[in-house]
Amino acid sequence: MGNLGMPKHSADLADTTAVLDVYNKAGSWLDNETFINSMKTKLGSNLEPQAYTKKTQIPSYFGFTEWENPESSQSKRRITDSGKRFYSGLVAGDEPVIFGEIIESLSTRTFGRNVCGVDSDSDLEPPNIFIKAALALGYLTRQEYGFLLWRLNDFDENILDIFATISINRIKGEVSYRLEPKYADIKPLGALVNWGFLVEDKTQGRQGRISINPKVISSYLDRLSALRVFNTDPPANTAPEFNNAERLTGAKNVIYFGSPGTGKSHRAKADFANAETYTTLFHPEYTYSDFMGSYRPVIGHERDQPEIDSHDGGTIAKPVNYFEFVPGPLVNALTAAFKDPAKSVCLLIDELNRGECAAIFGDIFQLLDRDEAGTSEYGITIKAELSKYFTDRDINFDIKKNGKLYLPSNLSLVATMNTSDQSLYPIDAAFKRRWDWIACPINFDELKAAYPNQEIFMNDGHEKWSWESLITVINKYISKNHMEDKQIGPWFLRPSRDGEINYDVFLNKCLFYLWHDVYKDDQEGDDSPFIATDQVSSFGQTQAAMRAGGLKAGFKRELISSLGNESE
Repeated sequence: MGNLGMPKHSADLADTTAVLDVYNKAGSWLDNETFINSMKTKLGSNLEPQAYTKKTQIPSYFGFTEWENPESSQSKRRITDSGKRFYSGLVAGDEPVIFGEIIESLSTRTFGRNVCGVDSDSDLEPPNIFIKAALALGYLTRQEYGFLLWRLNDFDENILDIFATISINRIKGEVSYRLEPKYADIKPLGALVNWGFLVEDKTQGRQGRISINPKVISSYLDRLSALRVFNTDPPANTAPEFNNAERLTGAKNVIYFGSPGTGKSHRAKADFANAETYTTLFHPEYTYSDFMGSYRPVIGHERDQPEIDSHDGGTIAKPVNYFEFVPGPLVNALTAAFKDPAKSVCLLIDELNRGECAAIFGDIFQLLDRDEAGTSEYGITIKAELSKYFTDRDINFDIKKNGKLYLPSNLSLVATMNTSDQSLYPIDAAFKRRWDWIACPINFDELKAAYPNQEIFMNDGHEKWSWESLITVINKYISKNHMEDKQIGPWFLRPSRDGEINYDVFLNKCLFYLWHDVYKDDQEGDDSPFIATDQVSSFGQTQAAMRAGGLKAGFKRELISSLGNESE
């Protein structure tokens, strides 16, 4: 298959980090003499000059540095964008960043040909061959890997036949192989071990067993499985390209809060009317799995099988139960945002504080900090099932190319919160500060705009009352005890088409709220709006009295007189 060349020099982690540090600080093309002097400062000056430049072979092999003139060994070199990200990951010990850049390199580089600093002209892709073998056999020793490359390149054997030979030799206990020197110590393999992408177990005998880091498999199984063994194969379409449309910016996290009936949901929908909106409702039993999605039992039907009797006397295809990842509202919204970067997408969460936000958001909390464009500043490592869900649908979630999930700049999280609710789940300060808060005050302008040139009124059977005047006066009573969040909004009850508030609904809903929530255990207090007599002392008695005698039969005279009723 031609001459297979690979780096012959240092795969040491410190050397790789030093090389990338020098090029990163240079910020542009760097000549060899300047590079060597910088490396001497870092590593000491006891080496021959060419020993320092040879330390660039591994970074160049994986595409973390590039040559200005690939044909010249004296070419100036510089760090690539991928190398910058990889270097920052090494310095920070950020495994997802490190692994993401390595995966990108394995998926896009051609290792058998045209590698700067390495003379090679082979159809084989050595790093990818190891990945394929480790997935198939569980692990490889260095000698097994060398044997695999030797038989593939020099003898053009079938890779599956070589896998079978290795498996049989393991059973026989024949684990040593005589190899040509170039196959005995493969430096890129050592680099991948030193970077944590591969792990080596030295407890099972003289030869270490090298396997893929389980964290890598969990995040990138589909991409690992699709790597090319031969560079003559067409690339697999497992990492969908980003939509080249410029991603919309300006997404944010917003909470609309206020008293009941202030039109919080209406305003939220109006403010994000141009966005594709997904909705959900939090409640005490709502979970992280409901929000994100999870594997759940679903029902399919067997094909080409006899139908069975159904419960209603007909026949149906035979059902089959199986498990499948079922997305939650957040994943549905993310999918829409990733698929069309130019589209504004909104996830509307009603009744935010009726659920246990800390448990529902879980690690999504990490994504709530956004940069100026509206993208999450920090990412999270997603589970394999979610990665597979996106990949199966050709959705590239990896917007920063480090394997992590971020909220994109075209997806806003919008929530509503009723401040009068005595929630079982208070929202902590850390969660609160990651949202913009928009107060929805008591304002009748929107109600009037919805009913132009109409009077909004309520007829209690005796007199006709202005709804705005009634609510305004009741709220003044409520505010006496500094209970502003308990006040009643204009949309607490919705008028009919002719602008009338149903009086019976008022008695069953509004009166109930005032009695049991606002003035609970204090209905007879001085600041209460209710008449307190021996005959009218319970909710049932008050409701009955007002049903028979109108508002005057249940509310204090001062409240009624301040209404300025508009009876006709």
